[in-house]
Amino acid sequence: MILLPPIPHRLTTKGEIAVGLAFLIISLQLLLQHVMRVQQMRDIGLPSAMQLPVIEERMAILKQQSEAMQLQASVNGGSSEEALQAYVLPKESRTDRLLSALDVVTTTLKSRTQLKNMSAIHVGDSADSVTPISFEVDVTKEGLDTLLSVLNTSGLLTVNDALSDRDRKTLIALTEQENPAAVTALESFLATDLLSYSKEPKPFEDQLLKSFSSDSFTQSFRAIIGGSKLPAIQRSLSSDIGRTLEQQKLWPMQFLRVSHVKVTDVGGGWMHVGVGVEGVGRIPSPRGEG
Repeated sequence: MILLPPIPHRLTTKGEIAVGLAFLIISLQLLLQHVMRVQQMRDIGLPSAMQLPVIEERMAILKQQSEAMQLQASVNGGSSEEALQAYVLPKESRTDRLLSALDVVTTTLKSRTQLKNMSAIHVGDSADSVTPISFEVDVTKEGLDTLLSVLNTSGLLTVNDALSDRDRKTLIALTEQENPAAVTALESFLATDLLSYSKEPKPFEDQLLKSFSSDSFTQSFRAIIGGSKLPAIQRSLSSDIGRTLEQQKLWPMQFLRVSHVKVTDVGGGWMHVGVGVEGVGRIPSPRGEG
Protein backbone atom coordinates (compact mmCIF):
# COMPACT_ATOMS: atom_id res chain seq x y z
CA MET A 1 0.00 0.00 0.00
CA ILE A 2 1.39 3.38 -1.03
CA LEU A 3 0.85 6.36 1.21
CA LEU A 4 1.42 9.63 -0.59
CA PRO A 5 2.86 12.39 1.58
CA PRO A 6 0.58 15.08 2.97
CA ILE A 7 0.35 18.12 0.78
CA PRO A 8 1.31 21.40 2.51
CA HIS A 9 -1.27 24.08 3.12
CA ARG A 10 -0.23 26.28 0.22
CA LEU A 11 1.21 23.70 -2.17
CA THR A 12 0.15 24.44 -5.76
CA THR A 13 -1.29 21.96 -8.24
CA LYS A 14 2.11 21.74 -9.93
CA GLY A 15 3.73 21.00 -6.60
CA GLU A 16 1.18 18.32 -5.75
CA ILE A 17 1.71 16.63 -9.09
CA ALA A 18 5.51 16.84 -8.85
CA VAL A 19 5.49 15.20 -5.41
CA GLY A 20 3.12 12.51 -6.67
CA LEU A 21 5.27 11.75 -9.67
CA ALA A 22 8.42 11.54 -7.57
CA PHE A 23 6.88 8.97 -5.27
CA LEU A 24 5.42 7.03 -8.17
CA ILE A 25 8.88 6.77 -9.75
CA ILE A 26 10.35 5.59 -6.44
CA SER A 27 7.56 3.02 -6.14
CA LEU A 28 8.26 1.70 -9.63
CA GLN A 29 11.95 1.33 -8.83
CA LEU A 30 11.18 -0.55 -5.62
CA LEU A 31 8.76 -2.82 -7.42
CA LEU A 32 11.33 -3.58 -10.11
CA GLN A 33 13.82 -4.55 -7.41
CA HIS A 34 11.15 -6.74 -5.83
CA VAL A 35 10.50 -8.50 -9.15
CA MET A 36 14.20 -9.24 -9.51
CA ARG A 37 14.32 -10.74 -6.00
CA VAL A 38 11.27 -12.87 -6.70
CA GLN A 39 12.88 -14.12 -9.90
CA GLN A 40 16.07 -14.99 -7.99
CA MET A 41 14.07 -16.89 -5.38
CA ARG A 42 12.19 -18.70 -8.12
CA ASP A 43 15.51 -20.09 -9.38
CA ILE A 44 15.98 -21.84 -6.03
CA GLY A 45 12.48 -23.25 -5.84
CA LEU A 46 9.90 -20.47 -5.09
CA PRO A 47 6.91 -20.76 -7.48
CA SER A 48 6.83 -17.57 -9.54
CA ALA A 49 3.07 -17.72 -9.93
CA MET A 50 2.64 -16.70 -6.28
CA GLN A 51 3.92 -13.12 -6.62
CA LEU A 52 4.66 -11.96 -10.16
CA PRO A 53 1.08 -11.43 -11.41
CA VAL A 54 0.24 -9.19 -8.44
CA ILE A 55 3.43 -7.15 -8.82
CA GLU A 56 3.02 -6.75 -12.56
CA GLU A 57 -0.56 -5.58 -12.08
CA ARG A 58 0.54 -2.99 -9.49
CA MET A 59 3.29 -1.75 -11.81
CA ALA A 60 0.75 -1.29 -14.59
CA ILE A 61 -1.47 0.73 -12.24
CA LEU A 62 1.43 2.95 -11.19
CA LYS A 63 2.36 3.61 -14.81
CA GLN A 64 -1.23 4.63 -15.55
CA GLN A 65 -1.23 6.98 -12.55
CA SER A 66 2.04 8.56 -13.66
CA GLU A 67 0.74 9.18 -17.17
CA ALA A 68 -2.51 10.64 -15.83
CA MET A 69 -0.66 13.03 -13.50
CA GLN A 70 1.58 14.19 -16.33
CA LEU A 71 -1.48 14.92 -18.46
CA GLN A 72 -3.15 16.79 -15.58
CA ALA A 73 -0.04 18.91 -15.12
CA SER A 74 0.00 19.90 -18.80
CA VAL A 75 -3.71 20.80 -18.82
CA ASN A 76 -4.32 22.81 -15.62
CA GLY A 77 -1.12 23.21 -13.70
CA GLY A 78 -0.78 26.95 -14.27
CA SER A 79 -4.01 28.41 -12.93
CA SER A 80 -3.41 27.67 -9.24
CA GLU A 81 0.19 28.87 -9.46
CA GLU A 82 -0.96 32.18 -10.94
CA ALA A 83 -3.68 32.64 -8.31
CA LEU A 84 -1.23 31.85 -5.53
CA GLN A 85 1.30 34.43 -6.67
CA ALA A 86 -1.19 37.13 -7.61
CA TYR A 87 -3.63 36.95 -4.71
CA VAL A 88 -2.84 34.47 -1.93
CA LEU A 89 0.83 35.36 -1.39
CA PRO A 90 1.30 38.57 -3.37
CA LYS A 91 4.81 39.86 -3.94
CA GLU A 92 3.76 43.43 -3.28
CA SER A 93 1.37 44.76 -0.64
CA ARG A 94 -2.29 44.34 -1.64
CA THR A 95 -3.75 46.01 1.42
CA ASP A 96 -6.48 47.69 -0.63
CA ARG A 97 -7.79 44.36 -1.87
CA LEU A 98 -7.58 42.83 1.59
CA LEU A 99 -9.47 45.71 3.20
CA SER A 100 -12.15 45.45 0.51
CA ALA A 101 -12.63 41.77 1.35
CA LEU A 102 -12.95 42.57 5.06
CA ASP A 103 -15.47 45.30 4.21
CA VAL A 104 -17.60 42.78 2.31
CA VAL A 105 -17.65 40.46 5.32
CA THR A 106 -18.46 43.11 7.93
CA THR A 107 -21.04 44.89 5.76
CA THR A 108 -22.84 41.61 5.13
CA LEU A 109 -22.84 40.76 8.84
CA LYS A 110 -24.29 44.19 9.58
CA SER A 111 -27.09 43.58 7.06
CA ARG A 112 -27.84 40.34 8.90
CA THR A 113 -27.96 42.27 12.21
CA GLN A 114 -25.09 40.10 13.44
CA LEU A 115 -22.74 43.11 13.71
CA LYS A 116 -23.64 46.59 14.91
CA ASN A 117 -20.43 48.50 15.64
CA MET A 118 -16.98 48.42 14.10
CA SER A 119 -13.90 50.47 14.76
CA ALA A 120 -11.58 51.82 12.10
CA ILE A 121 -9.22 49.18 10.71
CA HIS A 122 -5.63 49.82 11.77
CA VAL A 123 -2.95 48.76 9.30
CA GLY A 124 0.55 48.55 10.73
CA ASP A 125 3.88 48.77 8.96
CA SER A 126 4.88 45.75 6.89
CA ALA A 127 7.96 43.79 7.90
CA ASP A 128 9.32 40.71 6.13
CA SER A 129 6.23 40.64 3.87
CA VAL A 130 3.87 40.54 6.88
CA THR A 131 1.34 43.33 7.42
CA PRO A 132 -0.38 43.55 10.85
CA ILE A 133 -4.06 44.52 10.79
CA SER A 134 -6.38 45.01 13.77
CA PHE A 135 -9.96 46.13 14.42
CA GLU A 136 -12.78 45.81 16.95
CA VAL A 137 -16.40 44.80 16.42
CA ASP A 138 -19.59 44.21 18.37
CA VAL A 139 -21.08 40.97 17.09
CA THR A 140 -23.40 38.14 17.98
CA LYS A 141 -22.07 34.62 18.40
CA GLU A 142 -23.25 33.76 14.87
CA GLY A 143 -21.52 36.86 13.54
CA LEU A 144 -18.26 35.97 15.26
CA ASP A 145 -18.42 32.39 14.00
CA THR A 146 -18.90 33.61 10.44
CA LEU A 147 -16.13 36.20 10.72
CA LEU A 148 -13.63 33.64 12.04
CA SER A 149 -14.69 31.09 9.43
CA VAL A 150 -13.97 33.55 6.62
CA LEU A 151 -10.63 34.57 8.16
CA ASN A 152 -9.63 30.91 8.48
CA THR A 153 -10.63 30.33 4.85
CA SER A 154 -8.29 33.04 3.60
CA GLY A 155 -5.44 31.74 1.47
CA LEU A 156 -7.15 28.45 0.66
CA LEU A 157 -7.45 27.53 -3.02
CA THR A 158 -8.45 23.89 -3.25
CA VAL A 159 -10.36 21.18 -1.39
CA ASN A 160 -6.98 19.74 -0.44
CA ASP A 161 -6.04 22.96 1.38
CA ALA A 162 -9.15 22.68 3.57
CA LEU A 163 -8.38 19.13 4.77
CA SER A 164 -6.05 18.17 7.59
CA ASP A 165 -3.02 15.94 7.11
CA ARG A 166 -4.90 13.16 8.87
CA ASP A 167 -7.91 13.54 6.55
CA ARG A 168 -5.70 13.28 3.47
CA LYS A 169 -3.79 10.26 4.75
CA THR A 170 -7.01 8.46 5.60
CA LEU A 171 -8.52 9.15 2.17
CA ILE A 172 -5.38 7.90 0.44
CA ALA A 173 -5.26 4.76 2.58
CA LEU A 174 -8.93 3.99 1.90
CA THR A 175 -8.40 4.53 -1.82
CA GLU A 176 -5.43 2.15 -1.90
CA GLN A 177 -7.43 -0.51 -0.08
CA GLU A 178 -10.57 -0.19 -2.22
CA ASN A 179 -9.24 0.64 -5.68
CA PRO A 180 -5.57 1.63 -6.14
CA ALA A 181 -6.24 2.75 -9.71
CA ALA A 182 -8.53 5.51 -8.35
CA VAL A 183 -5.65 7.47 -6.83
CA THR A 184 -5.76 9.85 -9.79
CA ALA A 185 -9.51 10.40 -9.26
CA LEU A 186 -8.75 11.28 -5.63
CA GLU A 187 -5.98 13.67 -6.73
CA SER A 188 -8.44 15.37 -9.08
CA PHE A 189 -10.98 15.76 -6.27
CA LEU A 190 -8.39 17.22 -3.91
CA ALA A 191 -7.31 19.70 -6.60
CA THR A 192 -10.89 20.98 -7.03
CA ASP A 193 -11.25 24.76 -6.75
CA LEU A 194 -12.62 25.44 -3.27
CA LEU A 195 -15.08 28.13 -4.36
CA SER A 196 -16.52 25.91 -7.11
CA TYR A 197 -16.83 23.03 -4.68
CA SER A 198 -18.53 25.21 -2.07
CA LYS A 199 -21.19 26.37 -4.53
CA GLU A 200 -22.13 22.82 -5.52
CA PRO A 201 -20.13 20.02 -3.85
CA LYS A 202 -22.27 17.06 -4.99
CA PRO A 203 -21.01 16.77 -8.61
CA PHE A 204 -17.37 16.73 -7.49
CA GLU A 205 -18.03 14.16 -4.77
CA ASP A 206 -20.13 11.97 -7.07
CA GLN A 207 -17.41 12.01 -9.71
CA LEU A 208 -14.92 10.63 -7.19
CA LEU A 209 -17.33 8.04 -5.79
CA LYS A 210 -17.90 6.59 -9.28
CA SER A 211 -14.48 4.99 -8.95
CA PHE A 212 -15.59 2.94 -5.94
CA SER A 213 -18.21 0.22 -5.69
CA SER A 214 -18.50 -0.44 -1.95
CA ASP A 215 -20.82 1.35 0.42
CA SER A 216 -18.11 1.25 3.08
CA PHE A 217 -15.87 3.65 1.12
CA THR A 218 -18.78 6.03 0.55
CA GLN A 219 -19.66 6.01 4.24
CA SER A 220 -16.06 6.57 5.29
CA PHE A 221 -15.67 9.37 2.73
CA ARG A 222 -18.82 11.11 3.98
CA ALA A 223 -17.61 10.82 7.58
CA ILE A 224 -14.20 12.33 6.74
CA ILE A 225 -15.66 15.23 4.75
CA GLY A 226 -18.38 15.84 7.35
CA GLY A 227 -15.84 15.97 10.17
CA SER A 228 -13.46 18.32 8.34
CA LYS A 229 -13.49 22.10 7.90
CA LEU A 230 -15.21 21.75 4.53
CA PRO A 231 -18.86 22.00 5.73
CA ALA A 232 -18.21 25.30 7.57
CA ILE A 233 -16.23 26.67 4.63
CA GLN A 234 -18.94 25.55 2.23
CA ARG A 235 -21.59 27.39 4.24
CA SER A 236 -19.53 30.59 4.26
CA LEU A 237 -18.56 30.60 0.60
CA SER A 238 -21.98 29.53 -0.69
CA SER A 239 -23.62 32.38 1.23
CA ASP A 240 -24.07 36.03 0.24
CA ILE A 241 -20.53 36.67 1.51
CA GLY A 242 -18.98 34.18 -0.91
CA ARG A 243 -21.12 35.41 -3.79
CA THR A 244 -20.12 39.02 -3.16
CA LEU A 245 -16.42 38.17 -2.85
CA GLU A 246 -16.62 36.37 -6.19
CA GLN A 247 -18.63 39.13 -7.91
CA GLN A 248 -16.16 41.79 -6.78
CA LYS A 249 -13.21 39.57 -7.77
CA LEU A 250 -11.94 39.48 -4.19
CA TRP A 251 -11.58 35.69 -4.14
CA PRO A 252 -9.20 34.08 -3.47
CA MET A 253 -8.28 36.15 -0.43
CA GLN A 254 -4.75 36.87 0.69
CA PHE A 255 -3.52 34.46 3.35
CA LEU A 256 -4.33 35.88 6.80
CA ARG A 257 -2.77 34.59 9.97
CA VAL A 258 -4.97 35.26 13.01
CA SER A 259 -2.74 36.65 15.77
CA HIS A 260 -5.35 37.27 18.46
CA VAL A 261 -9.09 37.26 19.17
CA LYS A 262 -10.17 38.89 22.46
CA VAL A 263 -13.83 38.42 23.36
CA THR A 264 -15.79 40.32 26.02
CA ASP A 265 -19.45 39.52 26.72
CA VAL A 266 -21.36 42.82 26.86
CA GLY A 267 -24.79 41.29 27.42
CA GLY A 268 -27.97 41.07 25.39
CA GLY A 269 -26.46 38.45 23.10
CA TRP A 270 -23.63 40.74 22.00
CA MET A 271 -19.86 40.42 22.34
CA HIS A 272 -17.14 43.02 21.94
CA VAL A 273 -14.31 41.40 20.00
CA GLY A 274 -10.80 42.64 19.27
CA VAL A 275 -9.31 40.94 16.22
CA GLY A 276 -5.70 40.92 15.06
CA VAL A 277 -4.56 39.35 11.81
CA GLU A 278 -1.41 39.37 9.71
CA GLY A 279 -1.55 39.61 5.93
CA VAL A 280 1.22 37.38 4.61
CA GLY A 281 2.96 37.96 1.29
CA ARG A 282 5.87 36.42 -0.60
CA ILE A 283 9.34 37.28 0.63
CA PRO A 284 11.31 38.66 -2.35
CA SER A 285 14.34 36.65 -3.39
CA PRO A 286 17.80 38.20 -2.81
CA ARG A 287 17.96 39.15 -6.50
CA GLY A 288 14.51 40.72 -6.42
CA GLU A 289 12.92 37.91 -8.42
CA GLY A 290 9.36 36.61 -7.85
